[in-house]
Amino acid sequence: MNRRLLPLLAALAPLPVLAQASYSADELATVQFGERVVYDAQSVRTLGELTRFEVMITARPPSERTPGSAAERKVRYAARCTAGELAIAGVTLYDDSGRMLKTIVVPPGAGDYVKPAAGSNEAQWMSRAC
Repeated sequence: MNRRLLPLLAALAPLPVLAQASYSADELATVQFGERVVYDAQSVRTLGELTRFEVMITARPPSERTPGSAAERKVRYAARCTAGELAIAGVTLYDDSGRMLKTIVVPPGAGDYVKPAAGSNEAQWMSRAC
């Protein structure tokens, strides 16, 4: 390998690690201050005892976001309507142009079904879906 390239490669090696933030599905599903949320009524599907629906979270304007962060997040929920419980099924991250950056899938049985707090966004979405 060319000796002139070694310092350049050594300097650029940490960049992919810095560019990829590691977040859990729970952290990505949390609505932060200043973010806009849209419940997608067209996404509601019931199969057996599970009802699935999606919510799109739009981040702050690019000037207020950290560089390289996702512009939008689509959060998929699975609800047990009879029990009043909700679990995150997955999260997809999109950039400013609408291109998919990353998809996080919570395998069946790996997510915890919890009762959303009364009056929370999640409780309102679940009542609309069920």
